[in-house]
Amino acid sequence: MTLAGFSVILVPPNSFLDALESYMSELAGSTPPFEVHLNQLQLIKTEIDHAETGILWLDVQETASLRELHIRLNQELATRFENTQAAFDGADYHFHMSIAIGGQPWEVYQRAFEELAATPDNLHIRCANLRSSFMMILQA
Repeated sequence: MTLAGFSVILVPPNSFLDALESYMSELAGSTPPFEVHLNQLQLIKTEIDHAETGILWLDVQETASLRELHIRLNQELATRFENTQAAFDGADYHFHMSIAIGGQPWEVYQRAFEELAATPDNLHIRCANLRSSFMMILQA
């Protein structure tokens, strides 16, 4: 199926997805509001599928509440589901908000970083009412 020029894949109901949705709703409903401080734009050089590329992200300042939520999420997911931890996850996880990952040569990432470097950074976001946000995502 195509919608507005995009290929759309309809995923049939799945008990794993239902259980994951239920858990995420639980998590969102039991997570108190917290602050996120986006420090600065950063560019990381990496290799994906044998091609030199980049990761463009906003660095997130680690706080006790973010680390506690990260630990809780990893523990609870591992208890309820299999194979939930990524290779880069765990105690050394670096908090960030990804903007772009791979798909373009390193030079494109360098140019994008140079153009975006003048964008204001040092942003503060208060994450509250995660359940409402999560439900809006599911209904979209």
